Amino acid sequence: MAIGWIDKVLNKTDKLWYIKSKNDINNGIVESAHLKLQLDDCRFHVLDPRTTYEGEWCGIPLDAKGLHYKEFATNKQSGIALYVMQTKQGAWVEFKSTRTEKILARQDLPLGKEFHCHIRIETNGFYVDILNATGDVISHASTYRYNEENQSWVPDTIDAVAAALKQAA
Repeated sequence: MAIGWIDKVLNKTDKLWYIKSKNDINNGIVESAHLKLQLDDCRFHVLDPRTTYEGEWCGIPLDAKGLHYKEFATNKQSGIALYVMQTKQGAWVEFKSTRTEKILARQDLPLGKEFHCHIRIETNGFYVDILNATGDVISHASTYRYNEENQSWVPDTIDAVAAALKQAA
């Protein structure tokens, strides 16, 4: 089973972002040099601009029919929900708009393995950097955008997916 852990959240923008965790377990903590955010309350917490947060027991939950997710947002009315999906054929992080409830994109994961990642919010996009065992970013993780018209996954570059995700937030 692919279990995900957020080791860092990096808000590299000049804007406030928000984080919310909706899960039964492993909501976790994100902590900067000045602030410790306990995510067990299912409420939005402010991610300050130009700030790095260390994650502790900060899980990316398995999909449970929309009941479990981590949400990142630029406002409290709409954001990006992310959660793990897994089948016999593969595992991925899936991204959904919390405003429209539409699936936006996905990023492949190593099948059946625990993984660690960094959430990186840049001026040009929202990234999930999947890490290997030595803590380096796996640069070859495939990314896809969801084509609602055809109800199919279309391969796309990580930068194009990140830009679309940031726009949805």
